[in-house]
Amino acid sequence: MASRGWGLVPKTILPTIVISVVIASAVGIVLFLDEKASVIAKSRKTAIAIAQQTLAERQVYAANVVSPLLRDFGGPDQGFATGNNTIHWVTSKMHNPKDKGSLPLPAALVHLVSASVNSRGAKSHTIDLISLDAVNPEKNPLKTGGSQTEILAMQFLQSEKNPLAYREAASGEGNDARYVLWYPDVASDACVSCHNSLGGGHKNDWVKGDVMGSIKVTLPMGTDLEDAKGSAFRIVLLVLGAFAIVALLQTLLQWLFVSRPLIRNLNTLERAAERISQGEIDQPIKIDSNDEVGRLGQSFERMRTSLVTLLDEVEKKI
Repeated sequence: MASRGWGLVPKTILPTIVISVVIASAVGIVLFLDEKASVIAKSRKTAIAIAQQTLAERQVYAANVVSPLLRDFGGPDQGFATGNNTIHWVTSKMHNPKDKGSLPLPAALVHLVSASVNSRGAKSHTIDLISLDAVNPEKNPLKTGGSQTEILAMQFLQSEKNPLAYREAASGEGNDARYVLWYPDVASDACVSCHNSLGGGHKNDWVKGDVMGSIKVTLPMGTDLEDAKGSAFRIVLLVLGAFAIVALLQTLLQWLFVSRPLIRNLNTLERAAERISQGEIDQPIKIDSNDEVGRLGQSFERMRTSLVTLLDEVEKKI
């Protein structure tokens, strides 16, 4: 009979188990989202640094190489003579380091640098100088089938004209997770004079401060996100382990101080009710408890004594 009382234990422990699982899962989700936000923030900081350094290198090249040569020897459309040789500006597609007398344009320099960086493979970051008004169609997302996210980011940067503005996106899952940053490419005096002279149907009304395009920086996030998932999972296991210990201690203490006395008293009441149903009403009902079960036992005892008194009166009348 006592074994039936074990049903009380799982009924009282089950809510603790359910709450433990829910809390641990919630903690894991919150931690993962926090870790993911931290990974994105770290990626953003790195990508902005890469974009700023790339643009700074081009600016130094334009200011210290391109501008003096243009000023002293002629424009990019005609080349210039120096000594017995003629030097011409070339785009990244035309640039061949073996050719004599050619120098890459500032934008071409960035394209050449990005090609070198991008050749390292998917495990490294990549950079690209792109524009919705690019002379080179391969650098124009509108002509290369760029994503709507990228086109909208470029349009936003060009409309904002803010040198510190940026757009970002995270895509992919697992090892394919990527962070992408579009950072504004702001026109300088050298950029304006060069691009406005290119012609050929290209935009030729640039002014200083215009956002001509964007440095697009792509960083892999797969490893960092997997680490974040692993960290969150370990925390979940620790929380579940802590709750398991609490639940075990609760079960033990509850069995010693609540369930066992309760089961014993309920069994006593069950046996007493069985005796009374068979007409055995002479044995007192004793419950050693002052709680609700004890008061229930007292009610049983009053019922038993009332039955004894009633039966005695009936016997006297007979």
